[in-house]
Formats: sequence, structure tokens, C-alpha cells
Amino acid sequence: MRSKSISYIFLVAILCINFSCKSPVKILKKGEVIITENITKVPIDIKTKLPFVKVEINGKEYNFLFDTGAMTCISFDLYKELQLKSKNVYNIYDSQGNEKEETITILPQLKMGSILMKNVGCVVINFDSFEFKCTKINGVIGSNHIKDLFVKVNNQEKVIEFTKDFSLLDKTGFDKEWDFIEDKQYRPILISNFYGKKMGFLFDTGANSYIDITKKFVDEVKDSIKSSIITFEGHNSVGIYGKDKKNKSIYYFKPEQLEIADHSFNSELVSTGSTNLIGNDYLEHFDYILDWKHKKIYFKEIDRPNTKKIFSFSPGYSDNKFIVSSILKTENHPLRLGEVIVSINGQKIDEMSQEELCNLFLNNYKFDTITVEVLRDDQVLPFTFTREDFFK
Repeated sequence: MRSKSISYIFLVAILCINFSCKSPVKILKKGEVIITENITKVPIDIKTKLPFVKVEINGKEYNFLFDTGAMTCISFDLYKELQLKSKNVYNIYDSQGNEKEETITILPQLKMGSILMKNVGCVVINFDSFEFKCTKINGVIGSNHIKDLFVKVNNQEKVIEFTKDFSLLDKTGFDKEWDFIEDKQYRPILISNFYGKKMGFLFDTGANSYIDITKKFVDEVKDSIKSSIITFEGHNSVGIYGKDKKNKSIYYFKPEQLEIADHSFNSELVSTGSTNLIGNDYLEHFDYILDWKHKKIYFKEIDRPNTKKIFSFSPGYSDNKFIVSSILKTENHPLRLGEVIVSINGQKIDEMSQEELCNLFLNNYKFDTITVEVLRDDQVLPFTFTREDFFK
């Protein structure tokens, strides 16, 4: 999961898993997918712009993220609850480059609508960060276990349709077609051209950013970018094992030369991130069909925002405190990186329950204006911010 300060104030966790050289993909390929209806429809519950679905295991309902940018995972709590056994242990890297040894296991079965998945190979992840806990995530349905189905995401009706027969899907109005390749984890990768540089973009429903490009690629072509570049300092994302240890520069700009899957993305708002990807903040404006068999994605546009307004800072959660996590790089920004946030819109942080803090986190995208109080030199100072279009 990922968020930028485009649509959300808060820094949000990224779910992006990369395996070390000794890959467990063979185990994670395991699993039989049985669908008992021609089309099964599964409702989507959107949290922090991310699509969650209900699954059933042993007659009990759980909350799983629908994530084309990851392989199937279950939480450590669920692993213990089901008394599963480890099949192997591997080093896994998160989106920030942090490494940890994780367990690979086999989940005997999982139901999603009329879909039955048997002997599902999955990674065991400890979703213990504040950001993950607020979404009440129990696991992830990843690309490795939906690749044999045709998948239609209907964002208008908030439902995902699964079928083994492509002809059964209503494709009226789907007038855009993208080709993709898949990586070893079966994740869809879109071949792209950025100022003459060839690269791949991950099609990632598990990221709630808009369009991200790694800073390395942007720095290599920076002299060719004619549009203004807005720079933030600090952190605007966190991986499953925490955030990057060093503050960094984060760019926002509108490129003149960006093609993704042979489609122009000129003048779309792009930010630098840990991975080249198209996230759900962009994808939510479309209905789309994923066709792994023919390596195609079909699109039907719903609506498009004319502008993307952003705040000039973003808070983050660290050591049981809200802090200023990133700020617009300017000489006179009123906030300082790392300052403790005492209140948000009149709500005292230390007086809020965990549920109230989560509600603030989950619903902050509705804010157009925000007032924060920060602790500085033993004084509590108030500041008010409004979303701005820095690219007028």
C-alpha cells in the first residue's frame, strides 16, 4: 500500500514485496483455483483508496487487499490462528529496501465469492504498523492466484467480477487497450518510454499513489524536463518494515514525454517513489479488465480530475506519535521536519483512542483545509494549510 501527499495527508504504508536471489516463487505458485459460477461478483470496500475484499477461511470472514502488485500473503496473526506450518523461510525486501526473513506457508483453502482456492502458497507478513492496523488487513489476494481468471474491476459499482470465460464479460465502452508483460511473480508490467528511456511500470492496485517514477530515472533526464518540479523533503511512504532511514527529496511534476504501454501520459502529475508504478489513485477513474492469458488490460474511462491539489506537508506516524514527515522545500515553510503534531483540526492526538486515530487516518482525504498544532521549543504553535494546485 502506498500514498502520496496528493490525495492523502498522512504517510501510508506500501505493500510491495521483493524476494532475494533464492526465490520462493515455486512454492507461491502452488494453489488450485475453482470457480463454481460463470461469473462471480465480489464487492470492493475502499479504504485509503485501496480495494479490499472479503474472503472466507474455515467459515470465518477476513479482510484481504486485492493487489496486482504483490503475491498472496496472510498476516502473522492469521498464520497463528490457523496453526499453519512453515514450508520455508526467505529474505524479503519491502518497497523501502528494508530486509527481513519471512515464512512461506500453504493455506489449505480460501473462498472469495464462488471462487475456491486450495493449497494456496503465501507469504506470512506481520502487518503490525499503525497504517496497516487501521485498515484491519488480514491478507492479500495477489497476482499469483488470480492470473488464471479474467478479472473485471468495476469501480463505478464497487465490485470485482471473476470468470474463466472472457466472452461473458460486458465490454461496452472499453475503448482503450494496453499490452503488458508479467514478471516472475506474475505482476503486470507496462513497457514505457520516459524522455527516451525504456522502463517498466508496475500495474499496482495495492498502491494508492497516482503515477510514480523512481528518482534515479528522473535525475537522469532532469535537464530535459521543461515543466516546473516541486520538491518535498522527508518521507512520504513507508514499507512493511518501516520507512527509509534517511530523509530524501520527493519530486512532483508534469512530464512532457511519458508513454506507458504506447499511451501518452504527458502532463499527468507524476511523483518520485520507490518503484515505477501506476497506482489506484489513477486507476479508480476507470473500469478495467485484466487478461493475463493475452497479456492485455482493457479500459473504460469513468471520470478524470482536472487538477490534483496537494498539501505542502504530510504527517507520519512514528514511535507512537504523529510527526511532520515531509514538507515542501521552500525557504519559509512554517513547519520543520520531525516536529511532533499535538492536534489536527482541533482534535488532540493524545486524547484520541486508537479507533479515533484510525478514523482520522482513513478519512483524511476529505480534508481540503487542515489546521495542525506542533510542539516547538516547549510551545504549541498552530498552522493552517489548504490544498493547492502548484502547477497553474
